[in-house]
Amino acid sequence: MKVKPSLFNYIYNRGNEHIVFNTFSKACVSLDDNTIKLLSCPSIVYSAGEDATLDYFKENGFVVSEDFDEVGFLKYYNYKVRFADDYLSLTIAPTLSCNFDCPYCFENKRIGIVDQETQELIIRFLEKKLEHGVKKMDLTWYGGEPLICFSIIKDMCRQIIEITTRSGVDCNMGMITNGYLINRDVVDFLEEYNISVQITLDGMAENHNCRRYLKNGDPTFDRIIENLHLFTGKNVNVYLRTNIDKYNCSDYPLLTELVKNFNNPHMILYPAVTENVNERKEYRKDYYMSDRIYDTFISDTRKQGLFHQEIETRAIM
Repeated sequence: MKVKPSLFNYIYNRGNEHIVFNTFSKACVSLDDNTIKLLSCPSIVYSAGEDATLDYFKENGFVVSEDFDEVGFLKYYNYKVRFADDYLSLTIAPTLSCNFDCPYCFENKRIGIVDQETQELIIRFLEKKLEHGVKKMDLTWYGGEPLICFSIIKDMCRQIIEITTRSGVDCNMGMITNGYLINRDVVDFLEEYNISVQITLDGMAENHNCRRYLKNGDPTFDRIIENLHLFTGKNVNVYLRTNIDKYNCSDYPLLTELVKNFNNPHMILYPAVTENVNERKEYRKDYYMSDRIYDTFISDTRKQGLFHQEIETRAIM
């Protein structure tokens, strides 16, 4: 059979290294000068099992059958996902309030807590969806800072798990929290309901505290680190996000060592580059990485092997 390079291949060239990312399959690979030439051929003769490189390309979507209509399939896949009645993705913000005042926060500063009537409406909405054939559900607790309303989350979680268990629905839950309000009760609850968490550490103490502070300006780093120790021995997946800019990127290796010292197989650190979406502090506009600085950060971090931590993954929207 003949295969062709996927339309969804994005190639980033850096010297004699070529990073290929397929935006449909989400596969990513680093290739040398010789191997990248395969993906420049408009037509390639392929027989399964005869060439390990082509086998890998085919399995990961970097090449597809020559007569395969990728655009048509993308449209079909999009419609299938949009109108599927067996899957539900739900985000619940029990409050829009937050105890932090991060300067790069893209959310408008609003207050409010979901009232009892709205909670009941959410539960009824969920029941109706399950009645119409939902078999799998992803739910994210969001905010504001969701743990401000921990009691509401507990009450709603119990109802949701009762409904999904009764209906035989696979329910996967995650929470995005700043980590400041975590305590033993919260950790026990997260473990009981199998809820993964995403927590942000924006560098070591000095840099983090300049970016993620309480509304009264008080620092938060030490408190979050103390709270992270509460996950030791617990079966809770903890994703530690670092919002990277050009002034705190040098902290990433230090954070990696700090997280490694937790000796927690369920805890992983990963970087996320900040963008100027809704900047509220004029001085902050100088913080964002140029392409050159970003490229250097990624290259150095990869060379140091700082992307190699792995745990069982669970998506947090």
